[in-house]
Amino acid sequence: MNKEGYEYFNDYETYYTFVSRGKKDIPKVVIFQQIEKDTFNLVLADYAIETDTVSDTIVSNNGDLAQIMATVMNIIIDFLNSKSSACVLLEGNTKIKQKLYNRLVTNYYQELKDVIEIKILQETSLVEFVLGTSNEVFYIYKR
Repeated sequence: MNKEGYEYFNDYETYYTFVSRGKKDIPKVVIFQQIEKDTFNLVLADYAIETDTVSDTIVSNNGDLAQIMATVMNIIIDFLNSKSSACVLLEGNTKIKQKLYNRLVTNYYQELKDVIEIKILQETSLVEFVLGTSNEVFYIYKR
């Protein structure tokens, strides 16, 4: 990818970590929660070392959104490379996350359309994502 993200670590098969380095250092996690056989929901969250907890509702405003988005997309690709039959769901649990995921898909679609396939739900079936549309849920597959 053209945009550089943070170094990340794959701590477990479905658990990735990295550090957001903006106004302060904030540990982040990306968790792939299995919801069906080959379907995984992506969770992007802050990790609190003191309490050993994660929160996917905190808004950090750390000033490094571009690097975070690049890191998340790199992690999605890494995950799909290890599980080629998997589908990753991007569905924001808040309006802010939904907006973030729409930006993520829009910013990287052209660059990655030969590597990943992005679909959206239209009425009752999945259809190819069209750049310029806003969606609540994205289904991402490895090509």
